[in-house]
Amino acid sequence: PEMSIHLKPAKPYYYYGDKAEMTVACTYYFGGPVVGAKLKVNIYASPGLDLDPDDEYDVRNRSNYGGGEYRKSMDVVSDAKGQAVIQFDTRRPDDKTVPLTDLDYNVDVSATDESKKFVSETGQVHVVRGAYSLSAVSQNYLVSPGDLIDLMVRTRSNEPGNVPVAGRNVTIQTSTEEWHENKAKLIPLGTYKTVTGADGITHVAIKADHVGTMLFKLYSRDDERRDRKSVV
Repeated sequence: PEMSIHLKPAKPYYYYGDKAEMTVACTYYFGGPVVGAKLKVNIYASPGLDLDPDDEYDVRNRSNYGGGEYRKSMDVVSDAKGQAVIQFDTRRPDDKTVPLTDLDYNVDVSATDESKKFVSETGQVHVVRGAYSLSAVSQNYLVSPGDLIDLMVRTRSNEPGNVPVAGRNVTIQTSTEEWHENKAKLIPLGTYKTVTGADGITHVAIKADHVGTMLFKLYSRDDERRDRKSVV
């Protein structure tokens, strides 16, 4: 191909419900903008991964693999600077509830250059449900009835660097699954409340008073009253 496509979101992340924006830049390999490039855009949404930002495989540091649930298509044309702006809603009109995970919107842009060669690129827009991420991990993978489970809860900023967020109220609801005729039923076990420390971390001791798998649902609300939920 004689041209290349570069994608850049206008912001590091958007809140769920915002209108997202991404700029497409088309340039010739020998230099200069591609004016009037006809671009095909396909947008997909997939659940965002909540991994440790210190991990080299964290979603915020990995390359874009694209794919997901189809959301929208559009055709755009590059301007005199070789650029085009893509805008799309991060919440569909029929979305009645906030998703259980953040979302990664994968934007696929393709075109055919003057030599009739196909060129494409994928960019990503990160959509979050609140001002900070909420995650938890059990420090015990196997316990006996009556043992205490050490559940580590963590809140981190969504800004680059993912610094700890202190003083956030978190509610934890515990439950277990019971199966009857190949159908699972959640049985509530208890509710715990905690507050994250200066390092954005808090440890909660939860008694394992039931045989089987225990599930943890976490709830927190940021200063703009946006709810964060997480399931472990």
